[in-house]
Order: sequence, then C-alpha cells, then structure tokens
Amino acid sequence: MRGLRLIGIAALATLALVIAAPAAHAQGAQGRYQLGSKAFVGAPFVLAIVVDGLEEQPAPKLPSLTVPGLEITEGDADFRGGFNVTVNGRRVQSGGGTWVLTYRVTAEKAGAFNLPAVDVTQGATTVPIRGGAFEVVDLPTTNDMKFAITLPQRPVYVGETFPAELEWLLRKNPQEPQFGVPLLNMDSTLAVQVPTPTNPRQVLEFATDKGQQKLGFEQDRVTRDGLAYDRFRFPLQVTARKAGPIVIPPASVVVELEIGQGRDAFGFPVARTDTFRATDLQRTLDVRPVPETDKPPSFAGAVGSSYSIAARASRSVVQLGEPLELEITVKSDQRLDTVNLAPLDGPGALPKAKFAVPADAPVGELSADGMQKTWKVSVQVTAADTTEIPGLAFSYFDPAKATYQTIHSEPIALSVKGGSVVGAAQVVGQPAGSGAPGPAAESSSVLSLAGVDLALSPPGALASCLTRTVGACSSLSTTRRTVRATSSRCASSRPGNRLSRRSSSASTTSAAR
Repeated sequence: MRGLRLIGIAALATLALVIAAPAAHAQGAQGRYQLGSKAFVGAPFVLAIVVDGLEEQPAPKLPSLTVPGLEITEGDADFRGGFNVTVNGRRVQSGGGTWVLTYRVTAEKAGAFNLPAVDVTQGATTVPIRGGAFEVVDLPTTNDMKFAITLPQRPVYVGETFPAELEWLLRKNPQEPQFGVPLLNMDSTLAVQVPTPTNPRQVLEFATDKGQQKLGFEQDRVTRDGLAYDRFRFPLQVTARKAGPIVIPPASVVVELEIGQGRDAFGFPVARTDTFRATDLQRTLDVRPVPETDKPPSFAGAVGSSYSIAARASRSVVQLGEPLELEITVKSDQRLDTVNLAPLDGPGALPKAKFAVPADAPVGELSADGMQKTWKVSVQVTAADTTEIPGLAFSYFDPAKATYQTIHSEPIALSVKGGSVVGAAQVVGQPAGSGAPGPAAESSSVLSLAGVDLALSPPGALASCLTRTVGACSSLSTTRRTVRATSSRCASSRPGNRLSRRSSSASTTSAAR
C-alpha cells in the first residue's frame, strides 16, 4: 500500500517562516537570510532573504546571488503583513510588512557554503543583508531505494521527440520526498513535455525552475538483484532542440524511510525513520542534426517513425477562380508541437500552374493530446483543365532507420466549371438610356457566363442582382446556349429564390447570338 502513502506528498518543502506582527511604526527596515529546509546534496532547497519594514509597493528587486558549488535560481518576491491608515482618502500612516525573496538552490557537494552580503532595494530605500553560512549534508544510500532516469541508448536527432522515464524503486514507506531532476530545467537544449496524469490520485510534485510540476506515475512490482521493490514510473516526452553532446546532470531523491519501530514518550509504538539519498549517474545524450544528403524538398523538420497525412476539400465542384478550403491533417504517435508543413506551392504539393495558395505559411491547430495537427488553407483553382487535387507529400526523418521517408495524402477529384468568377456588378446591366456602356462590350443586354453551374450559386444571389434592373435584363449565356431573361420576368423575381438550369429555362426564351 505504499502507493497510497505517496498521495499528496510535497516534493519540495515550502518555506516555513513564523513572522511576527510588525510594530505600529517601523523604526527601520531589517533583513536576513533564512533556509526553508535542511540542505542536502543533489536535492533542491529554498533559500530566502526576509526583509521586515518595507512598504507593500513596489516590489523590491531580488539581489543576484552567486556562490561557487551552488546552482541558484531566482524565485518570487512575496509580501506578507503590513497595514495602512487612510483618512479622507489619503494615507496618513503605514506599517511595513515583511517581504520574502526566495531562491531555489541545489548543491553539488557537501560542506559549508558562505553567502555574500547583499543589498535589497525598494525605491529610495536600501536594506543591507549581512553575509552568512550554512551546511549542506551528504546522505547515506540504501538498497531499500533506487532512483534513475531512462534515456535512449542510441543517438537522437534535432527535432526528434523520444520517450524518457523516471524510475523510483522502494522497499519501505517513504515520507516527504525531495526530488532533484535537472532534466526538467534544460529548456534551451531539451524540451520536456509532461503527459496529463490519467489518475489524479497518482501524482507527485517535482520542483522546477518554473515552480512545482505535477507528474503522474504508474505503480507495479519488480525484482532487482534478488530484491522485490514497489516501482513508481514517471513517463516523459523529450524533444531535442540543438545538436551536440548534451550533458544531463544526475537526478536524485532525498526521503525519510522507516528503519524500525520505537516508542514515544508515552510508550506508544512509533516508526523510527532516517534520511537517505538515491542518485542516478550523469548522462550524456548524443544529439545529431538531420543529414543534408537526400533531404526531400517536402521535409519541414518532422522527425519520428510514425506519421500519417490526410487532406479534405470543402467541395469537389468549383467555378474556375473560386476558392475552396483545403484541410490537411497530420497524425503521429508523438506530440506535433514543432511539426510544420512544407510550402504548398513547392515540390510534391500543389502545381503553381493550376493552383494559387496564400503567401503566408498556414498555422496549424493541435489536438488536445498534441498528437494531431490540422491546417486549413484557402486554395484557388486557376486552370480549367484541373481534374484533381493531387496527393500532398509529407516527408520526415526516421531516426530508427536513419533515412528520410515520404508519404502522400489521397488525391481529391475536382470538377472545374469554365469561365471566371462573376460579381454582381458584372451581372447587372446599365439602365436603358443611361448612355453608359454595359460591362459586356459585345452587347448591352447580353453577358456570357460560360460554364456556370447556377445550382452552385448562393440562394437568391443571382435573382437579387436581376431584380435590381428595372429597364433591361441581362442575358445569361451558357457554353451551348444563351438564356435571356425578359423584363417582365426580372421585375417579378424575388431575392432569395434559388435559381437552377431548369427554372431558368422555364422562365426564359432562348436567342441565338
């Protein structure tokens, strides 16, 4: 039942301070260093500068701390206490509260460390902080606990997302574990994604430079070196961001374990505990750039071993020159945050002679789990002989095979109607006697709409145009015939009526031109 004992345990002890209420009139601000917990080698701990007597605003500036042998990350500035007295909307008296300036510290080795004297500044007020010293303790190890990180045993490539795993083995009940996992803080070289926990009760918190990070775990039983352990596995997804050998400092955990039974002052049995440490080895990850040789033009940085691509068009029948929406979806067994599409007018995409695409690269939308990415692009058909949207090429580098792979979406059949897109201004002729020529140069009353499929027109769009003409009506010419709308029919038309070839034929007479 050790898994139940782990629920809700904090990974890093928070700063425990007892702050006295400030005096009514602070005689001067004073500050000091203070530790939030015992300091152990390899386990992050909190170091704070506590300043009494400063105003609530503005926040004081955190002094920069540099101590050899210590990795120090600046934290937050938190104000506590204080009071204000306001008369007629004007502050006439105030009592300074307490500012707590925190740092997260990890020690590489045991020993005494000296903290420098620094100044804390708030506006025109400067508070000197005297230097101090503290002890970092190295702890014994035990076969009752092991802690390690699992990484690929092969070279990885820039852009590749690969699985990693923290493994914690226990033979005794733990109390108040403090984890130190430098891998979680290597954003410049390695991006770490933490999967959403499947069970909210199986979660532990790990200290990172950005605060506490909740990691879900899976629990089972294993045997190592003849000893049975409860195993807690924390899965991670890591993406390599830059090439070269990347040194990953050792991960560690400090925890109290039961070492036997004792009795308290009243004679009741209690568990006796001692503090132990488990540390992994330093690792070096070999990250390589993807090869330039044989790189396909449809490669846009995807690295992995499992991808699929699909395309879908908003419609299969279009007017020449009309836009349609093309939806492109890429799926994988890994997160696709950094995956992009190659240019849609490049090799393996849409031929420039038949399609026009936006100049700007489309922005993809990730699914909730990050393993599907969808791009929506407005595409214009520019050639009348276009019969399909060709299969789109998507290339990726397979690190397991050390080769590039290219897959294609299925082609999409298209029916393109001849002619060009016709706007309302072109359809509506000039009123009789206006003296202004109509948009069709060859005839004042005839306009050619070669190949137009009227059934595709928005409901009432063409009827609305025709009803706005009181004098003469335009003639509609298809590829094989010309349909002339009579003045009486135009006048009686109503916006919103759906036009089709059949309805147009029933209400018009043909005239050869």
